Amino acid sequence: MIVHNSTPEDLKITSRDLAFGRSAPTPRHWLGGDAIATAFYNALSASFPQGERFFMDSVRNFKSKADPKLQQQIVAFTTQEALHTREHVFFNQQIAGAGYDAVDVPALTRKKIPLMLAGMAHSVSVAEQALSFMLSLAKRSAELDALVRGGRWLDRFNMLPGDLFGKTVLIVGFGRIGSRLARRCWAMEMTVLVYDPYVPAHTIRAAQHEPVDALDAAVARADFISLHCPKTPQTLRLFDSRRIGRMKKSAFLVNTARGGIVDEMALHAALVSGTIAGAALDVFEREPPAADNPLLKLPNLFAAPHVAGVTREASDRMAVATVQNLLDVLDGRPNPDHVVNKEVLG
Repeated sequence: MIVHNSTPEDLKITSRDLAFGRSAPTPRHWLGGDAIATAFYNALSASFPQGERFFMDSVRNFKSKADPKLQQQIVAFTTQEALHTREHVFFNQQIAGAGYDAVDVPALTRKKIPLMLAGMAHSVSVAEQALSFMLSLAKRSAELDALVRGGRWLDRFNMLPGDLFGKTVLIVGFGRIGSRLARRCWAMEMTVLVYDPYVPAHTIRAAQHEPVDALDAAVARADFISLHCPKTPQTLRLFDSRRIGRMKKSAFLVNTARGGIVDEMALHAALVSGTIAGAALDVFEREPPAADNPLLKLPNLFAAPHVAGVTREASDRMAVATVQNLLDVLDGRPNPDHVVNKEVLG
């Protein structure tokens, strides 16, 4: 979410996913429900073509789940006048995830505009999806399903599934998502390696995981690699042909972070040649991927349409977090844990 206190004339930011806000000339209690409802409606409809229907459902869920004090501050959500009032506050929330690589963060910072995320609203969902991918790859779920449906029951011993127990997983990125996946893998009795140059080693050790500072060496040890880092100039093509070539032939690569962190051409070559055993992608360099994307023709690739963080439950949590972020900004007390460009808070 992006909310700001600048004037409309100051807004000259061109990134396609930036939210452009109009400052509220009055305190929040003067804004009432109309401005909040408008902002919430804009947030939801920006990412969902069903727009108002999803908005109304989310409002009902929000009102049933929110803290009573917060409910009292959000009023008039269900009136058409409220939905279409656009006098006070505009903002845009990309509900589908936490990535903000399409946002010009320096431009926001120059304008003193906080870029806010929805906290842990979707992190549990993405962590679960990453673990689901790992299980699907190890257990050969698609192959065994096809075997039964194809009447090839007697071939089952030719494609035995594997376990996560006792295996080593390398988690790249130890933020809200990566740390939750690490806990789940640890519960599966896996050895958990963590690569994150921005997290102190003692923090990772305190979580009973092993910090690694040499990515290439860790890649060579891992049976599974799961990516949970932001897409930046430093992480673009982080897994290219050279690094993928360091993986075990029996290893699996999972990306639920951002398209472009894995070089798709290099991944395709590795999957075809048997350099690695398999991969799973919830994200692609181009979304939706082209119909002739060669990766989609491979039997050792699992794919999903960038929905790891958009479960029914996560949508409810994001709706509540979005409104709470908005109220916090209008109150002049944005939650620093949700602000990306914290320098604007000084």
